[in-house]
Amino acid sequence: MKKITRTLIKLSAGHLQPEEELLAGLRVNLKGTALGIGLSAGAAGFTGLALGSKIMNEGRQQAEDSGIPFSQQMALGLSNQRIIVWSRSAFSGRPKKILGQILLSEINQITFEPGALGDKLKLELQQDKILELESVKVDKGQDFADQLKTLLTTNQ
Repeated sequence: MKKITRTLIKLSAGHLQPEEELLAGLRVNLKGTALGIGLSAGAAGFTGLALGSKIMNEGRQQAEDSGIPFSQQMALGLSNQRIIVWSRSAFSGRPKKILGQILLSEINQITFEPGALGDKLKLELQQDKILELESVKVDKGQDFADQLKTLLTTNQ
């Protein structure tokens, strides 16, 4: 079991419903965060800064559309009923507080794409809403995505 999953299990005590179990955890950033920071800090100059800002704004809008308050760094706790969304400390990266949730019944599909700066997860939600996330480089998103796909299939 990954360290982030163990941490979220401890933090979730008292927040879970009866019969609910936390199964997996994953540290993520909003869409474009890694690219935006890399472009703005790199040699790309104003063009990179503008592109990074645009991509980050798309991620911010997706979070808002999904009902999740803006937080660039998040942790996702996957339970058998929902995804619990936590904000993370900018300094330590540790989960701090619950921002919101996404019920499994609100998720139509998840797609996974491995990435060099972090794996990409795309949640397709009801009402044509999309939430694109990037796992932090040290956390692999494949296991989280696979477990979520299995839950979505069994809960249909």
